[in-house]
Amino acid sequence: MNNTIPEIPDFTAHELISLYHDGLKEAVDFVQSQVMGTLRGQLNLSQQESAVMGTFMRIHALACSLLRLNKKVDFNAVASIARIVFELLIDMKMLTSPEVTQQDLDRFSSFAEVDRFRKAVKIIELQKKHPEVFDSSVLDSSKRREFVERMKSRDLEKKVESLWGRSGFMRPGVGP
Repeated sequence: MNNTIPEIPDFTAHELISLYHDGLKEAVDFVQSQVMGTLRGQLNLSQQESAVMGTFMRIHALACSLLRLNKKVDFNAVASIARIVFELLIDMKMLTSPEVTQQDLDRFSSFAEVDRFRKAVKIIELQKKHPEVFDSSVLDSSKRREFVERMKSRDLEKKVESLWGRSGFMRPGVGP
């Protein structure tokens, strides 16, 4: 019996990155040609199925973006996208868990809107404290203010309290 370990060729960093890029291109092409049509044809998805499919679609869109980022200067963008994909894979693991609850799904579905609201409120508060900074800015906060008012009228805070509790997602001093 031959117990020798076959010699593994040394690859340069450029060769490895090229191989990863080629593999990613093959995966994206496969998903585009074989999977996307079926996914787009799905009807009457449950909340959980919609969340899983939306997460998969975001991962696919990021993979498509990665294919265009193939220069040295793109390194930070590639690293950021890799982190986002990792976080989406964690979301996918949670969403497909047999222990996922309706509250988990509701939190997942509401998170982006609540986070956007929380950030908009922070920017509006900053703008009130420091109007001199925003007077010379190209940042138009009218749409942000409209969004905050619309969310207040929809009782977003009650939704947050029901999903995350009183001290949950919107920390004291952050909300309106």
